[in-house]
Amino acid sequence: MINKHGRDILTILAGGWLLISPWVMNYYNLGLAAWSASIVGGALILSEIAAFVRPGAWEELLDLGLGAYLICSPYLLGFTSSAKVADNTGMIGLLVIGIAIMGFMDEPDAQRWWYDHMHRTD
Repeated sequence: MINKHGRDILTILAGGWLLISPWVMNYYNLGLAAWSASIVGGALILSEIAAFVRPGAWEELLDLGLGAYLICSPYLLGFTSSAKVADNTGMIGLLVIGIAIMGFMDEPDAQRWWYDHMHRTD
């Protein structure tokens, strides 16, 4: 399993890719798709930097939300007709969600919650 700093670096790389992907993949002219990718990429990078200062489950929860948004964004923003852009955001969304789930399962509060709910006797 990847350690915390490895997960943070992977998420920063995913965010960095989203930030520059409109220009690298030449879809900067798609308006909302480009803005969405850049904003979410920046948010992922900032959340990981903030997590170095104040670690906690909040970061994984934010990443779960951002990942889910990335998967849904082609439908929400109407760029499903551009398959390469929709696939890019969807794959990055799945990657971010996977990393967030791994991180969430390493959080002591999440482990305690899981244990309490799996070993309930009432």
